Amino acid sequence: MRHSSGGPSSSRWEPGSNCDVTQHLDDGVGSEVAECGSSERFMNTGLRFISVAVASTLLVIPTAGCVASARPSFQTPARWQGGQTFPTTAITLQDHDRAQVTDFPQGVTRADDAGHPCLDVSAPDRYSGTATWTALDAYSVQVQFEDSDITISSGPAFLGSQDWTELRWKECDTGQIWTLGAVQ
Repeated sequence: MRHSSGGPSSSRWEPGSNCDVTQHLDDGVGSEVAECGSSERFMNTGLRFISVAVASTLLVIPTAGCVASARPSFQTPARWQGGQTFPTTAITLQDHDRAQVTDFPQGVTRADDAGHPCLDVSAPDRYSGTATWTALDAYSVQVQFEDSDITISSGPAFLGSQDWTELRWKECDTGQIWTLGAVQ
């Protein structure tokens, strides 16, 4: 702590230490007061706090941007239909999370032995009718009807990007990959 007597004073820095030494000259009697490192510690603590705050902000901003773009890039209504392997299977995703499916497999999506999603088929009969859908992220949607809960992913497109030109899911037991192409 510094004491001020109102008289003249002088300060000097002590090499090799974190101390400022202040010499007070009062009526010819000198006294020295050393202030060691408190302002430097305060400044270092403040700089560390600012560094952490800036780093945290830089990490949060890109994440917030990703969350905002989590909706798929297609416009509703969007329709996909099976090709040669599944010509009668179709799905239309409509506004307000409504869907219409035709000749769709029934079952629940689970993780296979490698941790990848696959469809555990629960019935040999296929379903046609209304369903609901929810965007899980920018590249997958969840379709639900009756006792079925199926995760469908956008298939890979040019240079490995995903553009919703096809939908895919894999059956757990057979390994069969279902592919539906976009209908314009």
